[in-house]
Amino acid sequence: MKRLSLIILSIMLIAAILCVAVACDDNSGTQNIDNGTNQSGTNTDDSGGNDKDDGTGGEVVTPPEGGDDETEEGGEVTPTSDGVFTYALNADGETYTVRGAIDKNSSEYAIPAIFGGKPVTAIESEAFRRSDYLVAVSIPATVTDIGERAFSLCRDLETVTFEEGSELNAIGARAFFECESLDNVKLPAGLKYVGAGAFEGCYSLMDLTVPASVERIGKDAFECAYTDSVATSGIVYFGKVAYKYVNIYDEGQSAPAVDAVIKEGTVAIADSAFEGMTELISVTVPASVTHIGADAFTSTGLASITVDKANTVYYSESNAILTYNTATLVKGTASTVIPDSVAAIADNAFKGVTGLVNIVIPVRVTTIGACAFENCASLETVTLNSAVTVIPDGAFRNCTALKEIKIEKPVKEIAGTAFSGCTALKTVWIDSPDVIIACNMSLEAGHLLEAAETVYVSDRAFVIEGEDGEESEDPRKQEAAYLVAFFDKGASSDGYTVWTRKAA
Repeated sequence: MKRLSLIILSIMLIAAILCVAVACDDNSGTQNIDNGTNQSGTNTDDSGGNDKDDGTGGEVVTPPEGGDDETEEGGEVTPTSDGVFTYALNADGETYTVRGAIDKNSSEYAIPAIFGGKPVTAIESEAFRRSDYLVAVSIPATVTDIGERAFSLCRDLETVTFEEGSELNAIGARAFFECESLDNVKLPAGLKYVGAGAFEGCYSLMDLTVPASVERIGKDAFECAYTDSVATSGIVYFGKVAYKYVNIYDEGQSAPAVDAVIKEGTVAIADSAFEGMTELISVTVPASVTHIGADAFTSTGLASITVDKANTVYYSESNAILTYNTATLVKGTASTVIPDSVAAIADNAFKGVTGLVNIVIPVRVTTIGACAFENCASLETVTLNSAVTVIPDGAFRNCTALKEIKIEKPVKEIAGTAFSGCTALKTVWIDSPDVIIACNMSLEAGHLLEAAETVYVSDRAFVIEGEDGEESEDPRKQEAAYLVAFFDKGASSDGYTVWTRKAA
């Protein structure tokens, strides 16, 4: 009995020792994790708050000298902070991106050229967004890219300095959006790209220097005090880009008609450069232009388009702009007859064109872009070919004069808004079983039949012809739920079953 008691006591003692050991290990591990967190000095939140300790002291954390380290998956230790800024190692393993500042209340940032012995080549998107106290920033020569919204809404930012020898290549969209106090910017030589809205809303920016190297400009990139101060009519150029046309005329008078002649040496027309300019009636594009931005001529009054015959990227035919390499129609007018050589119609190609009554899609066209014929209020008839398989979003939206459309058998998909707002579209012919099935599956697809009074469904829409020539019925055939709900089925006529809208 005494022996048994000794055994039991021994087991209990061993168990107690093991519990103490485990507890010590757990406490040690937790402490290490806490220490690592408290000393990291990294804060990617741009809300304006300072980095704190564990919440008990409320003091700003100062990283140890030489910066914090972060262990990568492969075991390599890389620095992430220098005590002032946080960084991310780029995919090349040889350069860094600055991610933001630790102290959000600083009034001046001098971004270093070197971190961890490697160059800092980029500023991350939103890195300094809404830095409410920031007044001045210095950007080193090593930085080639400024990310989207990197300094947006820094309303007190007055000075941006690019160090001598700057290698800056691109400024992202809205990078300095609504930096209301910014009054003087000299962009460095060598800059190639300025994104949409980059300096939009910079209401104090009157002194702006843009280098001749700029080749691409996004929509509204320079909608600031500088362009608002332009006092004469004409095309505003930045670098090698035709940015926009300013048409100055007396208040209360109609805008005078504009014949825009883009100067030789221009390599690009900016996104939305002439968008909405109904007074634009003609444009001449020189041989030097190699890029026409999105929506550059959308919703204008263009009736005449001429592209220099020496241009190797674009050409003009039938008062339209087309591309050589992709056979895409970029911009059309009311008088355009789409050439047989065209393989694609670009997004917004005819958007807002007034006076366009009839359109025939040639046999080679396989792609119709989104909103290609949107708001063509005079368009009455559309003839599709047998190669188009998708009618995309907004393709014929708000074509209020369109009365009839035939959806060919190859069409597999119609976007929910492709025909929305087509209030006169009373007659629809459907040869495609996929479109009929889509009407069963989605109310969005019902936009095609939104205003229809008569729908002709091909009797052969569900007929499958085998390799041996025998015909069979597609097993997917079913009554169209949308048609059953809103239309009365009639007799077949000329190979179509006629459905008429039920009386209210």
